[in-house]
Amino acid sequence: SSYPRLTWNPLPGADQYDLWINSVSPAKNPFVRITNLNQSTWTSSTAFPMGQYQAWVRGIAADGTSVTWSERFDFHVSPTPVLTTAANLAFSGLPTITWNAIAGAVRFDVWVDNASTGTSPFDRASVVGTTYTPSKTFGIGKYRFWVRSIDAAGTMSAWSSRLEFSVNTP
Repeated sequence: SSYPRLTWNPLPGADQYDLWINSVSPAKNPFVRITNLNQSTWTSSTAFPMGQYQAWVRGIAADGTSVTWSERFDFHVSPTPVLTTAANLAFSGLPTITWNAIAGAVRFDVWVDNASTGTSPFDRASVVGTTYTPSKTFGIGKYRFWVRSIDAAGTMSAWSSRLEFSVNTP
């Protein structure tokens, strides 16, 4: 999710918590620093860009003394693209399919199957931007489309939901 939720075990005697999050890729330290959490969970209210992160937490007693930082917790934010082209559309031989932008994604991996012939993959492309139009004309038939985001470190999100469409004009 773009809005990570971190949870840790409550510490006996802790009145509040200090949370520190670094962004590894893209590098920004600290990325988040909150010093007065009164519960042992935190959910970001701001979307994180796609990337790698590190988090630490420590307890703070009512008198202000703090315990040592926790061990580092590594996590990755890799939102799945959401298709914005409506399902079950009919296209000409050069369909154009779009999806939402993902902060931190440097490119997108596109996969198309030809459901009529069983060819998988029928087309595969690396796309910069949020629009795919094939480099070859698709024949009349039914197709299935997926896309996933990729960040600068090469980490990939899960595949989007499947889009089914038809080409009814060569």
